[in-house]
Amino acid sequence: MFMIKKLLLTLTFGFIAAFSLSSQAGLKVGDSVPCITLTQVMPDGSETHGCISDAQNPAVEKAVVLDFMSIECSYCLRDLPTISKLATDLKGIATVRQVTLDENMDEFKAWHKQMVASGVIHYPFAMDPRNKSVNAYKLEATPTVYVIKSGIIAYAHVGMLRSKDVEDIKKAVNQ
Repeated sequence: MFMIKKLLLTLTFGFIAAFSLSSQAGLKVGDSVPCITLTQVMPDGSETHGCISDAQNPAVEKAVVLDFMSIECSYCLRDLPTISKLATDLKGIATVRQVTLDENMDEFKAWHKQMVASGVIHYPFAMDPRNKSVNAYKLEATPTVYVIKSGIIAYAHVGMLRSKDVEDIKKAVNQ
């Protein structure tokens, strides 16, 4: 029963994400972001705890790009190379962080280790198995990407990233 529920949830999120527009994200441009403290897995496997969106944090550069995803979401997985390239392109300008909404942390950590080893992931990845961020960010689907500057949403997008979306993210980071 649990697997059927999980499959239906994944299919529903995927269907919504595939047909969503950036204007439909839960939090809107100009909204203040909540501070959700989560465990974050670094590329070396170490773990830290901190606010996933805190642009006031001295360790965070100019902006934060947050990508909410699940390893069971095919659209999210298709976006991985794009998010990885964004992390490289925006190094020193913004912190790119993905937030997994997966419940099985052992499965996620094994997947994360494999993605780091293959060079796909080279940035912090926060874990939210209790989905605290879903309500706080009013998430409607995965993937959802936010650009946060000084604690305010500067850009919001729901669904797979297209090249125009990537340019819009870079523009929001650099404004």
